[in-house]
Amino acid sequence: MFRRWRIAGLTAVAIILGMIALASANTGGVRTFYLNARVGQCAVFQTSTPKVLLVVPCSNSRHNLEVYTVTRGGWGHNAVPANAYSRVRSICLSTYRHVQGHALRLPYGWQGFWPDPGNEQAHYADRVICGLTLYPGLRALGRGRHVR
Repeated sequence: MFRRWRIAGLTAVAIILGMIALASANTGGVRTFYLNARVGQCAVFQTSTPKVLLVVPCSNSRHNLEVYTVTRGGWGHNAVPANAYSRVRSICLSTYRHVQGHALRLPYGWQGFWPDPGNEQAHYADRVICGLTLYPGLRALGRGRHVR
């Protein structure tokens, strides 16, 4: 009798450990350079490490960035223009409108990334990454995808 209970108990422990491992695999992430982000990826973005994104499954409720476009800024390998922010803002907002069929509305906001002059620009040229966030701040978006 004791042996049956021990086997049942070990089986239950194994099932629980498997579920914990599956849950942690579902919430873990992979660190990636910010300019390597891809459309559809969800990530945890922190201002303390702005060039490193923790890419996580969109089911991870902690994600605070959802990439909805990767495109070009229009300046190629030339110097990053003085108006890069306003250009990227225009790109990100118009692309969001195109993807979603409506303008970006509060409580949502956008986050844009483009290469710094020098080595980044030499490698990535004028790559622009646009992501959905909650505004203001970097609050978690919650589970699931928010851009379709």
